Amino acid sequence: MKQLVFDGPRQVRWTETPTPVLTAASSALVEPVAVSTCDMDAIALSGVIKFKPGTPLGHEGVCRVIEVGSDVTNVDVDDLVIVPWQISCGRCSRCVRGQNTYCETVPAGSCYGWGPHVQRWGGFLADVIDVPHADAMLVPLPPGMDPTRASGLGDNLVDAWRSVVPALRESPGGRVLIVGGALADGGSIGIYATAFARDAGASEVVFVSAIENHRDLAARLGATAVRDLPDRGELGWFDVMADTSGTAEGLALALASGGPHSTCTCTAGAVHRRSPPTIPMYEMYMNNISLRTGWVNTRSLIEAPLSRLGHSAFDPTDIASVHPFDDAETVFAEPFVKLILTEAR
Repeated sequence: MKQLVFDGPRQVRWTETPTPVLTAASSALVEPVAVSTCDMDAIALSGVIKFKPGTPLGHEGVCRVIEVGSDVTNVDVDDLVIVPWQISCGRCSRCVRGQNTYCETVPAGSCYGWGPHVQRWGGFLADVIDVPHADAMLVPLPPGMDPTRASGLGDNLVDAWRSVVPALRESPGGRVLIVGGALADGGSIGIYATAFARDAGASEVVFVSAIENHRDLAARLGATAVRDLPDRGELGWFDVMADTSGTAEGLALALASGGPHSTCTCTAGAVHRRSPPTIPMYEMYMNNISLRTGWVNTRSLIEAPLSRLGHSAFDPTDIASVHPFDDAETVFAEPFVKLILTEAR
């Protein structure tokens, strides 16, 4: 079968790889219908972080079920399903606690299109995808929902939701600061977070980014979009901060802008692996500021953002470029905020 792989900065290629087969009664095989890029895909393609050539690509999308094991009862052939990017069983103690990123039945970091076990699981930009624990992992697409609209729920839309909504529940009507991506590549999480924050009742959302296009997109979603944050005494304190920048400066800005009992969520901690940022621990202590980070527990959290997407006027495809799968080698060669690749219609 065909599988799209990373081949170097701004380079991808289709390669031939063995077609998956059912190996367990609890598994399913699916084929992609709409696959969207993650912000980390964009950053890797820009060359800022290192991907190994040959890494399978694609880890958020909507798929069609093409075969199910004998024990699978929640989905059937031809169903459209959202596939979370991490492998999880839904039954172990970690999954039961909602910590599906750390499922105890698979090695740590088991996921599609990313991580140390990517060659085992492959990516969503392939003819066929193997899904273990299908009853636990696969989320039926609501009837009538456009697969392209829901494609980002496999990762970035849920990451954006968790960066602002849980903290807003702790500070209803709070003021929200979102530090957007620092590169022209990617940046969808911060923009999506703007929409979710407005939907969740934030009194104000301020979006900071040096990228003009990102500011324009966030402004269309209801944010006060600025290039640089003025003196915090002039702008006031924030109750909720989301750092989606992937830079030490962006994280520092978010933390320095927090008011008493505020919460900052950093969605891009992976880029700090080799250069840990400085944390203003004393200032955080004096203001009782909480910092949250880590891989999002996509499967455990997906229901709430999926529900809001079905009831909100916000359309994630508004910030995306949509192309057929066959155009992948061409469209991946240029910078993008979000790409959605779809089957031919």
